[in-house]
Amino acid sequence: EDWNAQIMANEDKLSPLAMVMQRLAILEEEKNAADRRLEEEYERRMDNEDKFYLEKRRVLEEAIEDIQRDAFSDMNGGGGVEKKVE
Repeated sequence: EDWNAQIMANEDKLSPLAMVMQRLAILEEEKNAADRRLEEEYERRMDNEDKFYLEKRRVLEEAIEDIQRDAFSDMNGGGGVEKKVE
């Protein structure tokens, strides 16, 4: 007998299997949706990390400039240099 014909003949016996397969397919879709959300969140997190890294770097570079300017001024006998307040 043809395999398809056997399946069709026993469809009522196989319906629980079809339900299980459908549930598994739904679970797989839910997992894929959750994975996409996680990937989007990861991308936003990396953007956030980049943003704060650049901001920290800017703050440190400004601090280095201030320290170097003050040190140079002290070495040249300039006393103190007024720091600009932003």
